[in-house]
Amino acid sequence: MSNQGYFSATGAERSVKLAHFCTKLPVHRVELGFSLENIANTLANSDFYIRRVQSCKPAVQKNAL
Repeated sequence: MSNQGYFSATGAERSVKLAHFCTKLPVHRVELGFSLENIANTLANSDFYIRRVQSCKPAVQKNAL
C-alpha cells in the first residue's frame, strides 16, 4: 500500500495530528452536528490513544506533544 499523506507514518506524528484534531473538534461541534456527549467521548478516546502511544513507545514520548 502506498503512503497516504493524510495518515501519519509514525506514532509521534499521529499523536500530534490527533491533538490538533482534538482542539478543533469542540470549535466545530455545532457545524458538524455532534452532541456534547459525542465530543466528550471522542476527546477521551483520543487522549487515551495519545497516552497509550507515549507510554508504550518511549522513543515517541519525546516527539509527541
